[in-house]
Amino acid sequence: MTDLAPFPNVKAAVVALLTDLVEADTETPSDLVDRLPFARVTGRGGVESDVHTARSIVDVDVFAASEKDADDLAELVRQRFLSLPRVVPVAAGLVLLDRGETVTAPQIVPWSSSLNVRRSVGTYAVSMRRTGI
Repeated sequence: MTDLAPFPNVKAAVVALLTDLVEADTETPSDLVDRLPFARVTGRGGVESDVHTARSIVDVDVFAASEKDADDLAELVRQRFLSLPRVVPVAAGLVLLDRGETVTAPQIVPWSSSLNVRRSVGTYAVSMRRTGI
């Protein structure tokens, strides 16, 4: 028996999921203020629910110039997760994101007081299939 293909990178899949809503990446750019609005996707791990599906937890930090803009965009991000399923492209091919759930609704949290940046953070569970669809 051969080994199964690895699960796709969930952070890359979520970045692809958000691309038409906001510029997104897995790291915060050094020129963040000049690139607002922006979303940073970080992962917290997860488990496979069967040999085909993995369930992962991700945080999405939405950065914007005002609290209202951060709140509004973070809500659009949340609705995108709740609107799954969707197929998204990643380096290894296409990934089916089956289901999204809100773990923690977006909320404004402190960022750097020296920057004119507001941040809203939401945590989501996302289920996805192996590459190869």
